[in-house]
Amino acid sequence: MKKLGLLLSLFSIAVFGESLKGTISDSKCGTAHTDASEKSKACVEKCIKGGQKPVLVSEGKVYQLENPDKVSPFLGQKVQLSGKVTGDSIKVSKVKAAS
Repeated sequence: MKKLGLLLSLFSIAVFGESLKGTISDSKCGTAHTDASEKSKACVEKCIKGGQKPVLVSEGKVYQLENPDKVSPFLGQKVQLSGKVTGDSIKVSKVKAAS
């Protein structure tokens, strides 16, 4: 029975991807905006408008986003993100504000 539970757990990770908590920042400033303050949010929005790409900063690691349009409503905010992680890159499947 334990083997079945482990197999189902691995299957669910493969199907649904990983879940990460972090902050949406920008590729220029990276880890500088993990506090999600109004000042940080304004800077992230300005950098994105200036051509930088949104990134996820989670536990000090910066992840590039394969589909950054999914996170555009959450610039500078703390989020709970699900997706397929490959190295330092994430293909986002779902994102919501972190509680």
